[in-house]
Amino acid sequence: MKYSVVVPAYNCERFVGQCIESILNQTYGSLELIVVDDGSTDETLKICNSYAEKDARMKVIHQENGGPFSARMAAYPSISGDYVLHVDADDCLRVDALETLKPLAESGGYDIIFFEFSPSLDYSSMDKRFPFSDSRPFGSEEKAQYLNLALDTYCLHSMCSKAVKAELLLSMSYPSDAQHLISGEDHLQSLFLLDRADKAYYLMDALYYYRDTSSGTTSTFRLNDYFDFQAKAKYFAQFLQKWKTLPGFSLTDDDFDAYVLLSTCRYLTSAVRNGSRSEYKQAVGIVISAEIFQRADSNHVAIRKLRIDRRLVSRLLALGCTSLTKGLLSLVCAASRSHSALCSLRSKTTQ
Repeated sequence: MKYSVVVPAYNCERFVGQCIESILNQTYGSLELIVVDDGSTDETLKICNSYAEKDARMKVIHQENGGPFSARMAAYPSISGDYVLHVDADDCLRVDALETLKPLAESGGYDIIFFEFSPSLDYSSMDKRFPFSDSRPFGSEEKAQYLNLALDTYCLHSMCSKAVKAELLLSMSYPSDAQHLISGEDHLQSLFLLDRADKAYYLMDALYYYRDTSSGTTSTFRLNDYFDFQAKAKYFAQFLQKWKTLPGFSLTDDDFDAYVLLSTCRYLTSAVRNGSRSEYKQAVGIVISAEIFQRADSNHVAIRKLRIDRRLVSRLLALGCTSLTKGLLSLVCAASRSHSALCSLRSKTTQ
């Protein structure tokens, strides 16, 4: 039984060494580590090469910057393990993660094994994302029970929350417009894998440390994120029509349209919070000209599924009130910052 661990790395010199050590120091040592340097301009490649020189289980691939999906794809031809895990370069695996997964991987024949994240490096707490009350298997007839979580619950979005059978992973082919996504690429890749999986297992255990790098760093806004979203949503809509035939599948076209409107609101919120005035105007132009938004925004059932401020955003956009939309989003951002500051203060006072 051998694992392949894939790490896409881009300008992560601060944390990549800790990530690599968490993998190479696993209590179960039958593994290969494939790090793909995705055109880093800092010391990331140098650091990775220094580790590879000391441990024959590690291989470093360098490519021009193409995004995380492209980086993962570059690693796949080198895979020789039975199961594959994906780790972001600023995160870590629990030291016994592979050993913990081994009995399931060897005996269950599962295509995918889901597990939980931890927000703390000592794994003393669990960021429980899956709604299941205990560890459990899923046969092909129970597939809808986790596919119902595929929209906006976040538990299925990340490639890092899954151990995937290499046979399944390497049999996949992805459309060309999916392989160069920067935003939402792991969610889209997960959808393709979930569609093909027959047997899955949920392990209620935090095996993965997810580092929150949003605080203390400068966030950026990408206009192209909405184009990435449209590409992802196109395939999501196709899967949705297929999955509707599964017993117990409950997501509807209204749910999908609500998801489109929610994602649109988040995109414009990011434009207000992190973009310039010009970028906000361009972002609004991209949104209101998008067919996927126009269709969702005409679905009154979908709009009623949204929180009241997001309903207002959709209505104001439909009326062409872009300045009022920006004002509303600015208020929401300010309220969010105040809430975060208050929570931080309460946390400090209770320590």
